[in-house]
Amino acid sequence: MTDPTNERPDIDLRVHDPAFLEEIELYSELMIVAAASTGALTTDAIDRALGLRKQRLADSL
Repeated sequence: MTDPTNERPDIDLRVHDPAFLEEIELYSELMIVAAASTGALTTDAIDRALGLRKQRLADSL
């Protein structure tokens, strides 16, 4: 239900899922990179967009 004086719907702020919010943020970053790309994304481009590049380098050491 929405408040006619406010355009935002009523939100139950007690419901908070940090893992889901992180997933949405990662998906958003990937969408931004894909939208800016002129072709198919490489694995390296996807890794950089998701912040995995540094992690993979550390794992290989």
